[in-house]
Amino acid sequence: MQLLNSCSYKLLNFKTINLNRKEMRKAIVLIVPLLVIIIGNSHAQNNVSKDYNLPQVMIRLCNISYITDKTEKKRIVADSIKSQLSGWKLVWGPVELADIFGITYSSMYVAKDTTKDAYAVVIRGTDPTSLKSWLGEDFEIHKSVKFSKFVPAPAAAKISEGTCKGLDDLIQLKDPEKEGTVVSFLKNELQMKKMNSLFVTGHSLGGTLTPAFYMYLCYKLFGGPVPRGEKVTTRPYSFAGLTAGNQAFNDHLKTYLQVGDEQWRYVNPFDIAPKLWDSLHAVKNIYAANGLSFGSPESEFMDYLFERAQPNNYTQPPGSERPLPAVYNPCETIWLFQALSQHHSSTYIKLVDSLYRSNN
Repeated sequence: MQLLNSCSYKLLNFKTINLNRKEMRKAIVLIVPLLVIIIGNSHAQNNVSKDYNLPQVMIRLCNISYITDKTEKKRIVADSIKSQLSGWKLVWGPVELADIFGITYSSMYVAKDTTKDAYAVVIRGTDPTSLKSWLGEDFEIHKSVKFSKFVPAPAAAKISEGTCKGLDDLIQLKDPEKEGTVVSFLKNELQMKKMNSLFVTGHSLGGTLTPAFYMYLCYKLFGGPVPRGEKVTTRPYSFAGLTAGNQAFNDHLKTYLQVGDEQWRYVNPFDIAPKLWDSLHAVKNIYAANGLSFGSPESEFMDYLFERAQPNNYTQPPGSERPLPAVYNPCETIWLFQALSQHHSSTYIKLVDSLYRSNN
């Protein structure tokens, strides 16, 4: 995997991401050994189709979103959904935005449970070869933006500029076969009374964008939070998502959550991503009890990013976390590789399965 190819480097717009040349050189030098930490770039697993509960379905749909084949992507995604998830099928997308070199920086699709008229909007995480995504979305945290740009919200409710750019990208996506955006597609399904449930899900960057895009879709489809007594149920499912905004943003999100859906973030306690940009202390000490020290270059990289994020008061929503079983990987003795292993979407599949097996 060639993470820093010359094509990706040429795409960087220094002015857009508000870094001067010295800062940019520093960021790139520090990012090189860490580029793959915040993303699990996995193909869909060839699991035997069986009945799963909703969190197990959602993480598998997220995993499928990482399929990279461009020539037959639609067919492969459709076949993967059909083979892994009984009753589910692809109904919109996958659609992506790519740079002039063909590197994807935004991707999404919609799957439907035909047995229950449930729709899942699935947001893909970062393409690890796309520096435009890394520096323009994941790490674009120096500035926050009013969420009211997308949804009526208090002026104090803010998201990172990277989250803002990610939402703008998702809103642009159009399926040429369906002749419209995901909003126009879902509006049509809703008007035809084909929708009983709407879920929004994503892993990593997809998980970061999940709460904001969930509110955006609810506003566009229902005019705001779905009223009590409404026949359509809605819910976000975020896996390994980074911090999207401040506490005022989190407070506004609460008004969109239905009763019983307060724990919508599925988090591996050994994954650093959900702790970004909420707690540098938690990141530095995440593997300390297991004897794995936090050193260079990760220390310089995290210090630099958290320093940029700090003025914006990003924080994860209190009470939103659903902790997964923590399983330390003793085979990974390098901090970077332990972090990569813990964040991977395939790891999340195993941990979500383990959680629900233990609850049964």
